[in-house]
Amino acid sequence: MTNADLMSIFCNALVKHVPHSFSDHCPLLIHMTQFGNRCVSTRFHFKSWWMLEESFLKEVEIIWSSTSSDLLSKLETLKSGLESWAQQIKLSREVMEKEMMRLADFIDTNVLLNFEIEKDEMYWEQRARVNWLKLGDRNTSFFHKHASQHRKELARNYFQKLFSSNGVGDSVHLLSGIKRCVTSDDNLKLTSIYTKEEMWLALKGMAPTKAYGEDCLPALFF
Repeated sequence: MTNADLMSIFCNALVKHVPHSFSDHCPLLIHMTQFGNRCVSTRFHFKSWWMLEESFLKEVEIIWSSTSSDLLSKLETLKSGLESWAQQIKLSREVMEKEMMRLADFIDTNVLLNFEIEKDEMYWEQRARVNWLKLGDRNTSFFHKHASQHRKELARNYFQKLFSSNGVGDSVHLLSGIKRCVTSDDNLKLTSIYTKEEMWLALKGMAPTKAYGEDCLPALFF
């Protein structure tokens, strides 16, 4: 006893009823490998991810309009065309993944390089401070160079503060024209501690596969 699904996969399979001495149920013995190679199913399988591709609808229109035969023939042409299109998409995706991996390696290399440059800059900055302690009082050129740099920093900080805003100090007058919508009773309910019943109702009202919190776990998990 078998069905069409099994025979479509193992077309040369053989099923035997093995006799049993102490039961009225006979075990089944299925031979698959010794009667031939496994058959490859040629059935068309529509993949859900195809609809996520931007070119899917356009590809369907192109394939459908490529023939003027009857409906069944057009459907067969469409299935064959979509399989070829999907194969090209998969190949393009593999090439894209390799390119993205190459770019990721390049970015990692740049990050390490920048880190080494930063360490080198910190080293020379520390050496400059040492030179200031050693040569600042005796080398006039060295002293004036650093004094000039300090004056530039003071000027830059002055104008940054002059043309920047620290925000509004008193914002009470901005809220005077807004009508109060939350009553004292509403505010009391909003600031009260959540009950188990409220949490359970909120959890059941969520979409099961959506993650609303920072833990990224969907409601189905809970």
